[in-house]
Amino acid sequence: MKKRGLGITGLAAIGAALVLSGCGSNSSSSGGEGKSLTKEEFAAKANAICANYLLKTSALANTTNEAEAVQLMVDVRALYAKSIADMKKLEPPAAERATVDRAVTLSEQQLGTIDQEIAALRKRDTAAVTKAVGRSKTITKESNSVFSRLGAASCTR
Repeated sequence: MKKRGLGITGLAAIGAALVLSGCGSNSSSSGGEGKSLTKEEFAAKANAICANYLLKTSALANTTNEAEAVQLMVDVRALYAKSIADMKKLEPPAAERATVDRAVTLSEQQLGTIDQEIAALRKRDTAAVTKAVGRSKTITKESNSVFSRLGAASCTR
């Protein structure tokens, strides 16, 4: 049983690392002031949000057991959700709206994989954790590409 627990803890760490590498998103539907940012302004603000997310997640403790792995993922999820909410306050340039909308979709899908991983960790279901980590890898790959196109390099780390 201990070997299985370490496997689940390790998978949780991998899942957390994948989520850390793909930061939040942006939505054109909630820009607040209604004034679109330039591409450069948008990229700068997105990079700042992602850098803040990365700083906060890097301060989270390493896990040594299953309970800590679950708590790590809960904490990562909360920070990730906040980064998405912060980015949704930005108003992207009109020419980037479709790309930003894709970033929103991918980020929300990533939240779903975090939820699945947390549930699987709580059940000690290694196969389900592995499946969630696999989905996260796929989402992260596309998300990194989308954020790169937006000029938000901090969101790909």
